[in-house]
Amino acid sequence: MAEKAFGVMLIAGGLMLVVSGGAATAESALAPRATASAVLRQQPITMSGLTPGFSLAGSPNQVVFREGAVTLRVRTPDRNGYSVSVRAENPAMRPVRGGNPDRIPVERLAVRKTGTETFQPLSSSSAVTVHVQTTRSAPRGDDLSTDYRVSIPFVRSDSYRVILTYTATTR
Repeated sequence: MAEKAFGVMLIAGGLMLVVSGGAATAESALAPRATASAVLRQQPITMSGLTPGFSLAGSPNQVVFREGAVTLRVRTPDRNGYSVSVRAENPAMRPVRGGNPDRIPVERLAVRKTGTETFQPLSSSSAVTVHVQTTRSAPRGDDLSTDYRVSIPFVRSDSYRVILTYTATTR
């Protein structure tokens, strides 16, 4: 499993969503095979090229959308394929300025794989699957892209943030 977290910032009044992150790699340990004399090494999976940032601008009571907001590359030789999901760290986006009691529920921020129809609201309690593949990646990895949409509630003008974690897992 490869996992990478990044920050998301929404600025209501002039809404801005900022993403920062980098590459992540994980590899599983050796596991015994059916016979005592052989071992099966589970295949590694890597995630790299996570978008370093993007922004959205909007006012309260608007819906703001960005196609291809986050891109990443997943590479695995595992013939069973892999999946990619995203989860929010907190149930609400919190304001940056002190003294602002407003919160934006993270469910108002929705994600979809670029090229698909349906947005799925984010959650802090469960990950949203944005890609499933039943075959190994291309030799240099598969380039993936996700779109984001936010429905800005009637909140004070401020920057609101939450941390999102992208996870790539072999199947």
